[in-house]
Amino acid sequence: MAGDATSAGAEIGAQARFARANARGGVAGRAIEYAGTETDGGDPARDTAAVQKLAASVFAIVPAATGALDTAALAQARLPFFGAADTIGWDANRFGFGFVGAQAALQTRVVSPAWGAQLRSLLGTAQGAAVTVVVDDNVLGAARAEQARLSLRAARFVVAAPVVLPAPPTPLPDLAPVATSITTAAPAAVLLLTSSATTSALAAQLTGLGFTGTVGVSDAFYLPTVPGIANGLTVLVPYAPFEQSTAANRRLAADVERFAPSTVLTPGIAAGYWSADAFLAVLAKVGKRLTAARFLAAANGGFSFGVPGTVGTSTWPAMHSQPVPCGALVQSDGSRYLVAEQYRCSDPVVPPTKKTKPKG
Repeated sequence: MAGDATSAGAEIGAQARFARANARGGVAGRAIEYAGTETDGGDPARDTAAVQKLAASVFAIVPAATGALDTAALAQARLPFFGAADTIGWDANRFGFGFVGAQAALQTRVVSPAWGAQLRSLLGTAQGAAVTVVVDDNVLGAARAEQARLSLRAARFVVAAPVVLPAPPTPLPDLAPVATSITTAAPAAVLLLTSSATTSALAAQLTGLGFTGTVGVSDAFYLPTVPGIANGLTVLVPYAPFEQSTAANRRLAADVERFAPSTVLTPGIAAGYWSADAFLAVLAKVGKRLTAARFLAAANGGFSFGVPGTVGTSTWPAMHSQPVPCGALVQSDGSRYLVAEQYRCSDPVVPPTKKTKPKG
């Protein structure tokens, strides 16, 4: 775990799910033993040390809830890990299993329709509405810009060239001219798909200038315990948010209450719980003849995981490089989140392959 606000409660979510499995006899006669939680504080060196410590003694890392995760070391140790897959280290890593696919995918051949479809539903059917996309100046930013462009265009939005800003740790320039340019262009929406610090700073600038369009941001701004962080923003969440009372969310809440009474639900809890749920599903697929090799073969052999109405379906190995084509939009009024568009899935956006004309 990172030990920050985004990962808070991840170990509780996982243990709550394991507790229910163990209460029912485990999986194929085996109980799950939770070996403990390592906290790296976001320090890559501490994370690598934790991975090396655990590699010889555990069957899998569930959940992996830190941006500093040493995914290369885990792959070298052939150690499966489950989590939100929200950094590029998870991308195309056959040992890492994102419960909502790869949220930081770098490929743009198969794209989630969520931003385009959900914004179109939120804003209405007016054709030609413009959307501005803002990204970081790095490889992930370039991928996000193209993914957003394809998703938005599939929903008949007009998307100009992205606004590209310096990526951390490069200091940000004065954002006032950027905010002024966006406000003057008056798009129907602006998607701030940048680092959290950049997103917060630019969103504040837009608010100060009286920007009236929708400001869309990533699920890093979905923190039900601190709703003020997203005041006035529209957040895309890749699983059904707690505010959407699905059967699976009610079961999650009951399991957490049973394991750790009076615990307040957090996105970290959801990540831990659904990561454990996916891990248990693979174990059930393998059955009694459990080995590390058979586990990985089963998981990467076309295995599918999903939770109806709550977590979109991932099928591996394809989803090592794709996010689930699903999402919900929530909006914060500063005191709480409200569901603006309920969680749903659509067909992925697959842009046509460019065909080259024969010479002559």
